[in-house]
Amino acid sequence: MTKVIDINNVSYTYKNSKENSLKNISLSVNQGETVLLCGESGSGKTSILRLINGLIPHYYQGEMSGEVTELHNFCFSYHGTKYLFKVKDEYLQLNIPYLEVPQSKIIAVVGENGAGKSTLLKSICGLQKINKAYIELDGKIYRRKGLVDITYLVMQDVNHQLFTESVETEILLSKVDCSDDDVKRIMEVFNLTALKDKHPMALSGGQKQRVAIASALVSNAKILCFDEPTSGLDYAHMVNVANTLIDLKRRGKTIFVSTHDSELIELCADYRLVVNNGQVTLGNL
Repeated sequence: MTKVIDINNVSYTYKNSKENSLKNISLSVNQGETVLLCGESGSGKTSILRLINGLIPHYYQGEMSGEVTELHNFCFSYHGTKYLFKVKDEYLQLNIPYLEVPQSKIIAVVGENGAGKSTLLKSICGLQKINKAYIELDGKIYRRKGLVDITYLVMQDVNHQLFTESVETEILLSKVDCSDDDVKRIMEVFNLTALKDKHPMALSGGQKQRVAIASALVSNAKILCFDEPTSGLDYAHMVNVANTLIDLKRRGKTIFVSTHDSELIELCADYRLVVNNGQVTLGNL
C-alpha cells in the first residue's frame, strides 16, 4: 500500500513553552486507512493533526526535531457535487412564538445537525437580528441589546472568542463581580493553573474549550449558553463541566447547553429542549 503520512521520531515545543507538546512521535499511515487519535485533553492530539497538515512548524512557531513527510496539493472532489451541502435562509429561522423556561435550571438543547440549536443560542444571547424577539426575566424585558449584557455564549469553535496573550488574561477579561479566589478555584477545576502564562492559540482543542468555559464562569451573566461544550473534552473533563454547570445552577444561573453528549445530559440536565426545523418542544428528563 502507498504510504501517505510518515512521521519519524518527531518532538515539538511551542514557542514560550517549557514542555514538549510532542515527544519522539512516530506514525505511518497508508492510503485508505482511517486512524483514530485517542488521549486525554492536552495530550497532543491536536498538535499531531497540526503536524500532519503543515501548521506545525510553518504556522505555529516553536522548536522541532525529527522528520515528517508532508502532502501538497492533495485534492479530492465528489463528482457532480459543487457544494458539500447548501443552507437556505428558511432552514435557519426560528419559529418560537412563546416558550416558558424555568429559571436556575440546566436545559439540554438537542436536535439533529442543522435543526437550529446554535441559532437558538445566538438568539438568546442577542447575536441574531430578530426584531420582535425578547426575553422576560424577573419581570423585566430584555431585547437584543439588553440580552448581550445578561448572557454569555461559549461557541462551538472557541477560536473565535480567544483574544489575549495568556490564559489567565483571557479568563480575567470576562471577570465581573467574581472574587480572585473564585477565579483561582475555576482555573484549578479545569486544570488551567499550569497553563496560565501560555498563549491560548498554542493550546490543544480541549484546553481552548476549557479556557472558554472558565471565561464564561467568571462573568456575571444571568443566562449562560454553551454550544457543544464537551466536544473536545475527555470523560474526566466532561464530568468537571457537568459538576460546574450544577454548581452554577445552584448559584441561580439559567443554563442552555446544546449537545449531542447523552452522558452530559444524564449527569446534569433538568430539561430537554428538542429543536426540529426551528420549532421547539420542552420536556422533563
